Formats: sequence, structure tokens, C-alpha cells
Amino acid sequence: MVERIQNRGNVLIKWHFPEFEQVTRGSTWYIVLALISISLLIYSFITLNFLFAVIVVMVVVIIFLHQRKGPIELEIQIREAGLEIGERFYPYKELDKFLLFMSPQKYLIYI
Repeated sequence: MVERIQNRGNVLIKWHFPEFEQVTRGSTWYIVLALISISLLIYSFITLNFLFAVIVVMVVVIIFLHQRKGPIELEIQIREAGLEIGERFYPYKELDKFLLFMSPQKYLIYI
């Protein structure tokens, strides 16, 4: 539940983090994806299941678009009244529990 509150309290700690970890995939991964996709397309045409062919093509396009897009840099703020992630505010009363793990390399938060 996202709630807009005017008085969110002071910022106790904040940091920036990527939306997701960008995974670099080698050429082998793309070759395997292409072989599986082509095999599924051939199967869909043999069985005259054209909807399945459209779904396979859509999944491959989504995978390639997601791979090309870089992660968005977000900011998290732990405030006196709750957590603010990007533009969204989550009051503590809406969260069951959360865990903050701090190491020298990075912060991890589990909500």
C-alpha cells in the first residue's frame, strides 16, 4: 500500500541502488536462446498453432528489449515514519517487517 504523507520525518539513512542487477550474457546464451526459439517456432507451425508462434516471438522480443535496457538508478530513504523508495512512500504500519543488512560493499533491504 502506497500512502502519500506530508510529514514523513527526518531521513535516517539513504543510498542509491540499481533497479535490478544487469547480467552480461555471453554468445552461448544467445545461441541457445535462438535454437530453442527456432525449435519452438518450427513445432508451432507443424502443429498449426500460430498463437503459440506469436507468443514465442513476443517472449524473445521482450527478452532482447529487457537485456538492452539498463537498470534505473533508484534512491531509498529510511525515514522516521517509513521507507521511501523512489517516489513511493511505505509507512511502517503497512509493512509486516523488514530487514536491513549493511556490509562495506552494499546495503541489502528485505521487505
